[in-house]
Formats: sequence, C-alpha cells, structure tokens
Amino acid sequence: MGLCSIALTVTAVTTLMLGAFVYRRVPDRPGSRLFAVHTVCVAAWLLSNALVVVSGDHAHITGLLRLAHALTAFMVATLVDFVWAFPDRLRWGPSGPRVALYLAATVVAAVVSLPDLVSSVTLTPVGPIATFGWPLLVFALYALPLIVYCNVVLIAKARRLSGIARAQMWHVLVGTVASELFIIMANLGLPIITGRTEYGGWGAAGYVFTVIAVAVAITRHHLWDLGSGARRIAAATLAAGVLAGGSVGVYYIVALAWVGAEPLTPHGFWLAAGVIIGLLFAPTYQVLGGLLLSRSGPDGTRIGRLLSKLGGAIVHAPPGPSVLLPVLVETQRFFEAAGVRAFLRNADGAYVDAGSVAFVHQELIVQPGSRVPLPLSTALALAPETIVEPVDAGQVARFGPLQERAQLLAALETLQANVLVPMRWEDATIGLLAVGYKLSRDMYHQHDINLLRSVAAHAAIAAKNAELRAQILAEKDRTDKVLAQMESGVVAVDGARMVRLVNPAACVLLDRRLDEILGRHVSVLPRALHDNLHLALEGQVTLSAQKAYLDSRRRLPVAVSTFLLAGGEDSRDGAGIVFRDLRTEEELQRVERETRQLRFIRTVSAGMAHEIRNPLVAIRTFAELAPTRLDDPEFQESFLQVAKSEIGRLEELVSQFMVLARPAGAAREPVDLLSICRNVGAAVSATAMSRNVSLALELPSELPEPLGYADRLHQAMMNLLLNAIQAAPDGGEAALRVTRGEDGGHDRAVVVTIWNSGSYIPPADIERVFEPFFTTKATGTGLGLAICHTIVDEHGGSIVVESDAEMGTAFVMRLPLQPESGVMQVMAS
Repeated sequence: MGLCSIALTVTAVTTLMLGAFVYRRVPDRPGSRLFAVHTVCVAAWLLSNALVVVSGDHAHITGLLRLAHALTAFMVATLVDFVWAFPDRLRWGPSGPRVALYLAATVVAAVVSLPDLVSSVTLTPVGPIATFGWPLLVFALYALPLIVYCNVVLIAKARRLSGIARAQMWHVLVGTVASELFIIMANLGLPIITGRTEYGGWGAAGYVFTVIAVAVAITRHHLWDLGSGARRIAAATLAAGVLAGGSVGVYYIVALAWVGAEPLTPHGFWLAAGVIIGLLFAPTYQVLGGLLLSRSGPDGTRIGRLLSKLGGAIVHAPPGPSVLLPVLVETQRFFEAAGVRAFLRNADGAYVDAGSVAFVHQELIVQPGSRVPLPLSTALALAPETIVEPVDAGQVARFGPLQERAQLLAALETLQANVLVPMRWEDATIGLLAVGYKLSRDMYHQHDINLLRSVAAHAAIAAKNAELRAQILAEKDRTDKVLAQMESGVVAVDGARMVRLVNPAACVLLDRRLDEILGRHVSVLPRALHDNLHLALEGQVTLSAQKAYLDSRRRLPVAVSTFLLAGGEDSRDGAGIVFRDLRTEEELQRVERETRQLRFIRTVSAGMAHEIRNPLVAIRTFAELAPTRLDDPEFQESFLQVAKSEIGRLEELVSQFMVLARPAGAAREPVDLLSICRNVGAAVSATAMSRNVSLALELPSELPEPLGYADRLHQAMMNLLLNAIQAAPDGGEAALRVTRGEDGGHDRAVVVTIWNSGSYIPPADIERVFEPFFTTKATGTGLGLAICHTIVDEHGGSIVVESDAEMGTAFVMRLPLQPESGVMQVMAS
C-alpha cells in the first residue's frame, strides 16, 4: 500500500469520525443530519479511490471508478442540500427542490454506473491511468455547475447573514475553497508544472479541508476570527522569512570577511541559520504579530473610554424612563450594533420596555422607555431564573434540544436580539439588555460577550440608582407633606449643631421666617429648644412631652419632646425636637375644670338641699304643733329628741361638707405615710373584730415621704378602710397594702391599695362611686368617697376602683413623691 492510499484511507476514517461527532453533538438540526450523510458519501468515495490506487486488476479498477463517480453524484447532492439548510434553517426546507435534486443525483449515478464510463485502464508504475467515455461529460455537466452554485450560495449567505451564522458560513466557504484549490493543484497544477501525474491520487484527500471546516462551524462554541488567523500565519511567515534572509546576509558577510579563507560549508550555513531562526523566531514573531494583529481584537483604549462613558452615564443619568438611554447609546456606538434595547422587571415581575436605541438609515433613533410589558409568550421564554448568563442567538440555534430552544429563539427574534445579556443585582435578574446584530455583520466574540457583561452590570447599577433615587424622593415628598400638615413644630439639627430641617408650624410658633432658621446655628432657637437639643446631643438624654416656655415676652407654653438621629454604629448624626402649643389644650383643661366644678356644685347643692330639707321638715312639723301641744310633757320630750337628732345630722353634714369644700393649705410637708397607715389600722381593728373580718397590713420597712397633709391623708385612708371592712362579709378579709410604683417611667410614686374580699361593685356604679351623695348603703350621706377623691386630687395623685365578683374590690391610690435633687426641670424663661 502506497503513501497515497494510506492518506486516502486515513482521510476517509477521519471524515466518518467527524460526521459521527457532529451528529452526536447536534442531532436534531437538519444541517447536522445532512452533514452526517454527506460524510458517509465522502468516506465511501475516498475509500473507493484508495482501492483504485492499490488495485492491479482492470475489472476491479473499472468497477471502483464507476462506484466512485456514482458516490460523487450523491456527495454533490448532499453538499447542495447541506448548503441550503446551513446554518439558519432549523426545519427541513420545501420538499420540491430537494426531491428534484436527489432525483437528478440518482439519474447521474445511474449514467456513470454504465460500462461506457471507463473506456480503458492502463497500469503504470505510478498507478492506473483510465480513459473515460461520454458518461463523464454528463457527470461534469451535473457536478461542476452544482459545485460553483454551492460557492455562490455560500458567498451570498456569508454576505447576508450576521453574527455567528456569518462566521460559520465563512468557515465553510474557506474550507470549501481550500479543498477545491488542493484538488485543482493535485490533479491539474502539479501535472502541468512537473509533467508527472503520480500526485493526482492525492486530490481526493484534499476534501478533508471542507469536512473539517464544516465540523468546526457546526460544533465549535466560539469560532475563531479567520482574519486574525490569517494575520497570525502572515506574521509567522514574515518572521521566518526575515530570519532566513538575515541568516543568508550574515553568511555572505562572514564569507567576504574571511578573504582567502574557505567559505562556510552549506552544512555549517544551515546549522547556523537554524540556530539563529530558533533563537530569534519568538521575539520577531511577537513584534510582527503586534503590528499585524493590532486591529484583530478590541482596543484597550476604546474599552477604557467605553467604561469611562458608562460611569459618567450612570452618574448623570436622567430620572424616569430615560435612565438607561445614555448606557444604550454608548453601547450601540461601541459595538456598532443595529439596535440596543433594555427591559426592566417591574413590581409584578414582568419585563417592561426601558428604552431603545436603533441605527436606521444612517441615523441614530433614541426612544425612552414606554413601560409596556413584553408579550406573555416572550416573557415566559425569558424567565429570570433561566436567563442568568448571556445568551447568543447563534449558539441557541446551534446547540441544545430544538424543542426546548424554540420558544427562546422566538423570543430573541421578537426582540431582534443577537445577544441577550441579563442585568444582575444581588444574584437576581432585574432586567435584560437586548443587543442586535453588528452593522458589519460580524459575530460577537467572547471578548465582546465579556464586555457586554460589564455593560449590563453598569446598566443594573444605573437602574438601581434610579430606583433608589425615586424611593428617596418619594419618601422625602411624603415626609415634607407630613411635616407641612403637622400642627406641632419640628426642628432637626446635625452633629455640627446646624439647623437642617424646619417645618411651617415651627416657623409660626417661633414667629420667624424659614431663612432665619434653616442653615443657621442652633443658637438662633429659643433657649427652651436649643438647651434641650444640646442635652440630647451631648448627654443622650431625651424628653417626652415636658412643659416649657418659648420666650419671656409671650410666655408661650409648649410641650417639648426630643429624639436622636442615629448615624452609623456608635455615632450620632444629630437630634430633633418636637414642640406643640399648649395654649388651646390648657384653655380646654380650664374649661373642663370649670365645667367639672359647676357640675360638682350642682350635685352638691342638690344633695345638700335634700339632706338639709329632711331635718328641717321634722323640726318644722313639731314647731307647727307646739302652740297646741307645748304643755304636753310627752310632746315636749319627743320634740327635744327629734330636734337634737336632726340638728346633729345637720352638724355632721355641714362638717363633711366643710371637709369636702375646704381648700388645701398652701404649705405642704413631708408625710410619714407608714405611721399614718399603722394608726389607721389600729383605729379600725376593733371594728374589724366586731364584724369578724380579718385585717392585714402589708407595709414596707421604709418608704420615701410624699409632700402633703397628714390629717387629710389620714381621713382618706380611714374612710376607705372602714368602707372595706363594712363591705366585707362575715368572716371576710380586708387589707391595706403600700408599695413603691412607677410614674411616667420613673420610680417616683407611692401606691396605697385598700382591698376587701366578697364585695363587688358593678361597672355602672364604679363610674359614679366618687360622686357626692352617691351611696348604695341604707344610711350615710354618700360624701365619704367624694372626700377621698378630693384629698387625693389635692396631693396630685389618682384613685381608681378595681372590682371582680371573685377577687373582691380594691381602691388603688397613687401619690407622687417629691422630685429628687438632680432631676432636670424643663422650664425655660
């Protein structure tokens, strides 16, 4: 077996392997299936040619040549069918042209299978030489036009298509042309140049260039740039030529320098030249490659300029639907794309139009976002969880199950996008960048995809900045509206004690214009405000509804509350103060007090009139009978007893009324409340024993002394404890308990609880128990609890009733303690 037959056999096996690899890689595309069938025909054709070279039998050679030409007829037909389908057809084309094509191939195969194809065969040392008959002309009229047609279609598609499809076509075209040139050189050029035909058998092996080019075009994920490859070959060739020429020059210089000496031998020359080329090839190639390849990849300066412009676009991005337009414009200009569109996800998770840039008729058309959502079918194909990496339409069409990619391909076609890049923010897809084909029709290489990732990242930052800015502005607008509607004044200062916020109500209360306060030092505020702001900033002490006066002239009463504005960790950015006018509130309180006093007076007046009238009626009755019965000793005795009893009732009633109506003295002294409780307990202990009621005193060992009136507190607790004992059932319990409680968040009150078991006051009666003359007893004036309430009010305290049918009834009295030294009183002049 000669070297030619080995080469043909290896080429046939390689072709079959490439066909199987392509089919397995992309099994459901028409182009892949046609290429697999085509490689089977090519491999059979190559093997038949290899057998022709090694065969020594005329009959075998004749039969193999007829078979080879028949296979060639189908090989050409499958090539044409492949060129029709590749690369953009995902479905089989119209059946009519394909049926006609394969019918013609069948007819030609039948013609070239006739015995007339081979007229004679001559065996020579370099191989068999055949003489062909008229069927070869039929074959030539069939095959040559179709091969030329394939080249025309490839060139037309390469010019028409864009992106990866265009690059694929150029690869196939280059491989086809290389195969044709190799076959022409082996079968025509070398015989003409050398006058020998032994190289003719090598022509069939040249078809491997087409097979390799097609396999690469179908299966390679990212195709290399053919122009860049050509420039690299040119750089290597130039480097080798320069070094070889330099070696020859050095040789002659050295030879001339050695006058009279023997010139260098050819072997020595080639040795020296090899050493020089080996040592200098790499640096020379780098220099020449740098010159030739300077335009083969993206310019670093242009990339830096793009990123700089993207940063500026983000900083100066206009608010609203035009926020992404500067990014889109810079992207279109850099990549020279037919169009760039952006889509952002809204609150409902749908993609909406966020702007577009298109290059139409040499004019750049910029459209702001319309907020129109994508169609449902397109949105479903572009689900955020699936689009997490850039999507190249050419790669989608080339790889993956066709049924799964059909919806995505339709979506990309709807968006007119060659590349779809997700905008990612915190591991989530917030938008999409749809980039159209390049105006140059070139494909997007890997460095373009990587750069588009950066562009999408900038777009995501711009979108998020716009979103956050809109939220901040909306929040500020809401805050301004709330502050403007507030009746309370609000002032905020920063850490440098400069006023940063003033609402209209504050200007009214301070009787100042806004420009007289805003941006000024806190010292422009009244002392009641700036002192408390200073206290909040320095001492971190905040106040809540403390009374103060804004100025000494108007004596405007306000309720002041302060708060801190927290900054970062362990830092304070400033403080704020809220103050509200108390004049209306105090006037309402005054009116309420007067109304309550009038109601109290009416109640007391009615009760007194009723209580006084009964004794007077009895005395008047006896007085009217006196003229006729004064001499009657029995009448006299009855009259004196009734008069004495009724006058005693009047005296008791007047005494209780005086206690109820007597104002408290101006001076108050510290009261030993524990001593009062013990005395009251001792005074009522006999009554408790007589009524079979268990009495308990629960007193602390020590207690702060409130300011007040000991005798009046004694009377109030005596009334309450006697009522508790009298209301308790036989065998019941009563208790007097004293504790220290909280008042306004501080431990500044004494709580006195008087409780008894077995009694219950309905809710309706609880609301009236402290009214004068209200009583549920058969006897009594009903002034006892009213007197207790008055006494507690005098001490600035409060008294409430808690009653439960099972737990009993408790009167809870809270008496405030005197302020301790060091507690700040908020009262500014």
